[in-house]
Amino acid sequence: MVGRGQSACESAALLHETGSEVEIICRGEINWAVDSDNHRRRDWHARISNLSRTPAAVGPVPLNALNEMPDIEHRMPKRALSWINRCSLRPTPASWLKPRLVGVGIEQSRQILGATVKGTQVVLQLERGSRAYDHVFLATGYKIDISKFKLLAADLRHKIACADGSPVLGEGFESTVPALHFVGPSSVASYGPLMRFIAGTGYAARSITQIHLVQTARARLERLYWPQSDFVVNPSEEILRP
Repeated sequence: MVGRGQSACESAALLHETGSEVEIICRGEINWAVDSDNHRRRDWHARISNLSRTPAAVGPVPLNALNEMPDIEHRMPKRALSWINRCSLRPTPASWLKPRLVGVGIEQSRQILGATVKGTQVVLQLERGSRAYDHVFLATGYKIDISKFKLLAADLRHKIACADGSPVLGEGFESTVPALHFVGPSSVASYGPLMRFIAGTGYAARSITQIHLVQTARARLERLYWPQSDFVVNPSEEILRP
């Protein structure tokens, strides 16, 4: 298992519990969300963390409080929001996975230099020799790139304004294509790290519902006060009747 976040560690634990021989390889050290082993000598840190805990618990203190307000982060300068996303979305597995990883080999601060297929196995070339595995799983995260969304037609993808692969979203998660909304990880660049998790679905649903109701009401008012007529106005403001 290549990676050091929640997906990598939890997948390794599940495979281990089903009887598989598992090893985790990661290029850095695993940073656990709550390190219970250090609570005795860092009791002050544990108390502060408990007092400042937020419902979603996304990001470090004090960014976790700001991340509970996607509407404010949506209005922040993009450079500032990008910094918040980087600080809040670091690979941080939950500490309750630790006991489930007993018996799982963990190779931290290791770099994979290459990979080759040898028979039915995959051979990883590491900094210190090579190792052969029956299966190699990559749990290293991913980068949003709307241009690779084959679900959308090519001409439609070209109409969506993007910044570094992510769609530029306005109010109600609406893209530059009217009535086309993006939620989940695709909206993190516009609405903050909370959108990466299930905890952000409530805000997204309310926001999209609200803008839909506003747009529907506006359309009804336009039809009521600007009914279709049997004449048009030309550039010289002369009324032409058919």
